[in-house]
Amino acid sequence: MVSKLEDHFRAVVEHCFPKDAELHVQVESDDICIYIDWKLMNDPQRPNKRSKKIKVRVSQFAIEDYFDGRDNDKVDADKRLRYLVEEWLKKFDPDHKNPAHTPVPIEELVITNAMLNSRQAIRGGLQ
Repeated sequence: MVSKLEDHFRAVVEHCFPKDAELHVQVESDDICIYIDWKLMNDPQRPNKRSKKIKVRVSQFAIEDYFDGRDNDKVDADKRLRYLVEEWLKKFDPDHKNPAHTPVPIEELVITNAMLNSRQAIRGGLQ
């Protein structure tokens, strides 16, 4: 179950990011975690400088309820997930001041069961 859902959630969110973004998925404590970063191309002294890393964590309980949901509920949950990531990205600054050859900061977006599977999770056009 988890492997297919890992691929599925990655596919749902990948279009929210720059085309050259790198996405890596792994399971941590039964949560699906998608790590995303990309080359910033904003520093001539550091042509390979990468963005802050984003960690989208879909909680175990959200995954379980998603898996048990009906097909139309899953479509709605996919829309909510994409919307949540897009809204979060509006406030995200990918740049950082870390020197070269040091780990980049990681910013985390946790997707809870209520956020993913609840019709009340989003106020606006996706209800």
